[in-house]
Amino acid sequence: MRCAAHIINLVVNDGFKEMQPSVNAVRAAVRYVRQGPMRQKLFFECAKFEKIECEKMLSLDTPTRWNALYLMLKVAEKYELAFDSFARRDAHYEDALDHAVPTHEDWENCRKLVDFLGHFYCMTLKVSGSWYATSNLYFPEICSLDALLKEWEESTNI
Repeated sequence: MRCAAHIINLVVNDGFKEMQPSVNAVRAAVRYVRQGPMRQKLFFECAKFEKIECEKMLSLDTPTRWNALYLMLKVAEKYELAFDSFARRDAHYEDALDHAVPTHEDWENCRKLVDFLGHFYCMTLKVSGSWYATSNLYFPEICSLDALLKEWEESTNI
């Protein structure tokens, strides 16, 4: 159902505007690491050194697609320690990012955003699928999202 997916898209885009600086810091770090095979090799050496067991590759999002942002952050946040280690081992990293290396607070914001977007990502898959043509199949989940949004709206931790 395109209409429901569009509404979800509007809600999500409005929801993460406050975290844009943190997203930009992580995006820049991912972009820097992905810019060359030697950087990627060093980065994954850092991940191995930090004993990170994630085997997924870093992906760069498309700024206009929040679901690509979700997928990028979902993987990148697992590599937080590798990014910290990489910063200590790559002499050009901080300069290339104009000293806007992701901070611990940026990573915390991204974790919250991944949690937030994860609910909407699953819902979008359901309402966009051709097998989910009737609203009675996903209405309970929309109600759950509504309750979750109200909870987050009242929370001081988000």
